[in-house]
Amino acid sequence: MKAKFEFTLPEENEEFLDAFNGSKYKYVIEEIWNEVFRKNRKHGYNNPKLDSDEAYEIIEELIKIYLEVTEDVR
Repeated sequence: MKAKFEFTLPEENEEFLDAFNGSKYKYVIEEIWNEVFRKNRKHGYNNPKLDSDEAYEIIEELIKIYLEVTEDVR
């Protein structure tokens, strides 16, 4: 199976760049998960402000939002 995307340039340049850089966007989203949220669940942070119980609860809420927002692209 093959897929072909066509863009009318320069009018659709922004859409073209989004499609062209899709793997870069995916990498950034994965890095946000690994560097911001995964640490909370796996190792904790090396920052006393982020290791408090209150911060943990806030981060858990942000994880829920992150998972909801990224649900359609996983």
